[in-house]
Amino acid sequence: MANIGSNADISGDYQIFTGDVTLNGTLQFTDGAYNYTFDSSGNLNVSAVPEPSTYALVGAAVLGGLVLLRRRKKSHAG
Repeated sequence: MANIGSNADISGDYQIFTGDVTLNGTLQFTDGAYNYTFDSSGNLNVSAVPEPSTYALVGAAVLGGLVLLRRRKKSHAG
């Protein structure tokens, strides 16, 4: 499998299945970095999956904001 990089243009029409394929509902799979979803119309939707470090960074930012908010409230109260 070739590595196409993150800035590669891979737009276009691709035929994945040949013959008759019936899909009732959706088909989903992930490769760890992206979620791929086929719907019953044959459309492919691809979405990025955040890395755990992204969740940690967002959590640290929220926690830091709460600490600053609490310090600010304490300084005005006393």
